[in-house]
This record gives sequence, structure tokens and C-alpha cells, in this order.
Amino acid sequence: MHHLIFRVAALHGLILALVFAEELGNSDALIQSVNSEATQLESIYFDADRHGGGQTKEIRQAIAFYTREVIEREWELLNSESVLSNDAWSHREKAMQALLDLEVDTPRQTWLRQRMLDQLAAVETERNRREILAAIDVSMLFWVIAFIGVALVAAPYFPYQPTTANMALLAIYAAYPGLVLYFIYAFDSPFSGFGGVQPIPLELLYHEFLHAEIADLLPAPANTNQ
Repeated sequence: MHHLIFRVAALHGLILALVFAEELGNSDALIQSVNSEATQLESIYFDADRHGGGQTKEIRQAIAFYTREVIEREWELLNSESVLSNDAWSHREKAMQALLDLEVDTPRQTWLRQRMLDQLAAVETERNRREILAAIDVSMLFWVIAFIGVALVAAPYFPYQPTTANMALLAIYAAYPGLVLYFIYAFDSPFSGFGGVQPIPLELLYHEFLHAEIADLLPAPANTNQ
């Protein structure tokens, strides 16, 4: 009997460990994706400035509006509906069209334009990856198996008298898998909550560089002193 319980407990622990590791991996993938996207956008912004020409301001503004949309609206959309913002796609498309129409007169400008096109294509890849990560959920079957496993491992304690030692062992056992299950639940929502990833690299990029590009195009803040 004891050998059977040990095997059930080991299998239960393995299931929890595998799912926990997968959720951590998804969270790390999202962090890397956001960092990569912020790096690509920052590079496009400064490459547009290096390129010069009248159309580069339009590119920088489109990048600024895109980043603002992602951090102010898209993150919440990914959390609530697991979808990307159409407005963010629209701003990215404006940047792409401006890049495609960008005139080049020197080898330097040709190289910069091609690099910006490659980087903007990489932004699309990161966006699609972000949407996939938002759509991934822990299966309901896992939760059923997890709670059945908790009950099966705890069941052998029931025939014994509720002594202090037995109750302490049950409390420890209940606390540990409960904590693991809570972390799995938290990391299953990568865009909010305790385990959520915030677009901090994009926020830093926007407030340090991009906001100045569109500050005069944004609506004035409401007067709260009235």
C-alpha cells in the first residue's frame, strides 16, 4: 500500500513540475519577446533619424503611436480577450508603407532602409508570438487530475487519529501543492496578476524617446481643477 501511495505521489509531483516549468517557460518567452520588440523599435527610431529625409518623421511618429497603443490598450486586450489591437496593427502598417516609399539616394540610406524593413518585419513576428502566448491556457483536464492527485495522496492519512503530528503533516502537504497550483494559475495569465509580464521595455522606450515625437498631436489632458 505504501509503495502505491509513493508512486501516486511521485507521479502527481511530476505532473505539477512539468506544467509549472511550462508556464515559467511561457513567461520567459514573453519577456524575451517584449525585450526584442523594444530593441527593434528603438533601432528603427534611431535609424530613421540617421537616414534623414522628409518621410522619416512620419515613420518615427507611426512607431510612437504604435508603442503607445501597445502599452495603453493592447496589453489589456491580450489579458481580457487574447487578441491584438487592430489600431496597433494599423500604426505598424503606416510605418511599413512609409518605409517602402522612403527614397534612397546613397548606399548608406539603402542599407538603413533595408535594415528598418527587416526590423519592422521582426516586430510582426514578436506580435504574433505574443498573441499565441495569450491564447495558451492550462487545460481543465490538468486541474481535474491535479486535485484528484491531492485527494489520493492525502487519503492514506484518514484512517489515523488526528494527532498533532498527523495534522501537521497534512497541513504541510496541503500548503505545498496548493502553493504550486497557485503559481501555475498565476503564470497562466501572463498579461496580468501576480505572474503577469508588463511591457516595461516598451514603456521606457516610449517615455524616454517616442513621446516627444507625438506630444503635440495628442489631445490635451482634461482639466481636473474645475
